[in-house]
Amino acid sequence: MNYHPNEYVFENFTFSALTNGLILKHSSGQVESGSRLDIHPQSIEINRGSFTHASTTLRFPTVVVQHKEQALVLACGCQAPKDKLCDHQTQVLYALMNREEIRVFFDDKLRHEKLKSLAIDYGLENEANLDDYFQLAYVNRSLEIKPKLPELFALNEASMSYLETNLIPAQGFQLPQTIGQDGNSKMIVVIGQHKFYNHLYIELLEAQATQGGKIKNPLKPIPPLDLIWGTEKNEELKFYTAISKFQNNYS
Repeated sequence: MNYHPNEYVFENFTFSALTNGLILKHSSGQVESGSRLDIHPQSIEINRGSFTHASTTLRFPTVVVQHKEQALVLACGCQAPKDKLCDHQTQVLYALMNREEIRVFFDDKLRHEKLKSLAIDYGLENEANLDDYFQLAYVNRSLEIKPKLPELFALNEASMSYLETNLIPAQGFQLPQTIGQDGNSKMIVVIGQHKFYNHLYIELLEAQATQGGKIKNPLKPIPPLDLIWGTEKNEELKFYTAISKFQNNYS
């Protein structure tokens, strides 16, 4: 281990090896267990964070932690020699070991487990690098995980309830009638998967119907934007615009 006046470095570091015994072996003294709970990040991102103490009266220098190239580096500007972990580095390392909402930013295995659990709702659980799809945030002493792309939509109880509330038409709402030559033509909505881009695709079609109300060929595509000019009803304008958005979404 190369000596640095501000840094203590764990070479060939793995989080599975982070234990009380390891910390005690490398620290310069004992740290009260309660103090590590008051450590909080000033800023934090994947594999890097700066930490201090929540107390406004305690003088606690900023400790910067980086996990890079199989090394864990803890930097502190206090005057204690860094041939051992100083008290500030030790407190931060204890917090990093025991608090998942902080550790997850540095521990690849833990982060992958949490992201994979969430990714199931998005159909992404088999993706190799879930960091490309989700982002972590530390908010009010807790972890938040959100999709990086606003187009990603979870299929769970909460989202289905949202769709039911916001997308299903009110009772009695009818699709606008198309101009057909006979009374058997209907406007229908078709929901499917785009054949080239493999994402949700929605289109309007005009179709003939049997006397029993079943759809039959031929099916004629209807450009939704062409229908906007023929209505002044807000519900219909929103409906046509929404259909158009899903026909022109390639992300």
